Amino acid sequence: LWLASRIIQDSYQIVYREINLLDSAVILTFTEIHAGEGYNVIPAKLQLTGTLRLSDPEKKQQFLEKFNRLLETLENESKSEITFEIQHGSPAVYNDPSLMAEMQAVLQHDFWLPYDLITDFKTPGGDDFSHYCQEIPGAMIKFGVRTPATTASLHEGMFDLPPASIKNAVSFFVHQLLNFKQI
Repeated sequence: LWLASRIIQDSYQIVYREINLLDSAVILTFTEIHAGEGYNVIPAKLQLTGTLRLSDPEKKQQFLEKFNRLLETLENESKSEITFEIQHGSPAVYNDPSLMAEMQAVLQHDFWLPYDLITDFKTPGGDDFSHYCQEIPGAMIKFGVRTPATTASLHEGMFDLPPASIKNAVSFFVHQLLNFKQI
């Protein structure tokens, strides 16, 4: 358990001290620890599980290299065997610039909205849509849904979509489908 706590603490140090959070949206979360059953028995095995999300593949590789060095160091210090397995999830979404420009024009011309699309927005959220964008030009659009009356975030039980936001999003996407220009 001591070793698991070192892995957790030192991993967060890698994220917060060695990766520029302004350049790359990062989430590192440890979510499960499974070890022994008795309060007075030192467990022979421990399993630590977590998730890592970075919007920049180079930063992800940088983190993984430093994480592997950390595990090697801890393994040597503790005379323990540490096995690290990674399951790759969805890659970061790449928004095609020409589609983004087209959607910006639609927002301003057809919907008369004074808003600009935020095209350099980075989020650590994972989505299967990224696989489509690796095959054909695509763009993920997110509509802001927060109002002064709603404070719950997307993954909270009290989250509720304002009806006006749903109407705006549906109208926009229907308009895009009806006026689609193939690139």
